[in-house]
Amino acid sequence: MLQGRESQIRIILNKADSLEFHELMRVYGALFWNLSPLINVTEPPRVYIGSFRCVPFLGKTMYHDLFLSEEISLLHGLYDVAVNAVEMKLAHVRQHAIRVLMHAQLVSEYISAFDRARSILTDNDAVWTDIITQPER
Repeated sequence: MLQGRESQIRIILNKADSLEFHELMRVYGALFWNLSPLINVTEPPRVYIGSFRCVPFLGKTMYHDLFLSEEISLLHGLYDVAVNAVEMKLAHVRQHAIRVLMHAQLVSEYISAFDRARSILTDNDAVWTDIITQPER
């Protein structure tokens, strides 16, 4: 389920302030070891380390500045995801509109060809069949 969506993956190691540095690195390594078979990319996804909750950091951690910068980076990353999603939807709508326009032009050409080819003496079903089966004419 993750394949093809690697650019959309955000990994968060929450409550990192409750772990010692060596425990945090062990968890970080185990995470990548377990995810590596699932995500086939050369560059692993970004991992945000911090304490993403509404309470102050536990104790006097020396990683306070790191956790704050990671939180700001995560918020900027989520904002970029939202902006990119809107841009992708606009591009999809634009592509769909171009296809609708091309379809309308084709239908208009078919109708014009039908109007030129029909007469009182011709079979309209045969004219339609001829236009549809041989559009290059």
